[in-house]
Amino acid sequence: MSALIYIKAIFSWSLFTVPPGVGGVGSTLLLLIVGFVLIEWFQKDKEYGLDFTNIKINSIFRWSIYYFIIILIITYGAKAQDFIYFQF
Repeated sequence: MSALIYIKAIFSWSLFTVPPGVGGVGSTLLLLIVGFVLIEWFQKDKEYGLDFTNIKINSIFRWSIYYFIIILIITYGAKAQDFIYFQF
């Protein structure tokens, strides 16, 4: 009987809800993910997504993109967690 309860919980509509603790960050992260996917799509013929070798772009603008990405990583990066085996 408990197996049916687990299976029912797996296929419930809670899969499509925002997890608690995410708050208003979910829409911001979704927008950033869509933006990065679009950058990768338009640069798909290049080796790297931020390869600007064939595009005439100002170096100040290019470095501001790099710094913006670094700030995003620092802001939305994961927090350090203890390794699970250290708890035992």
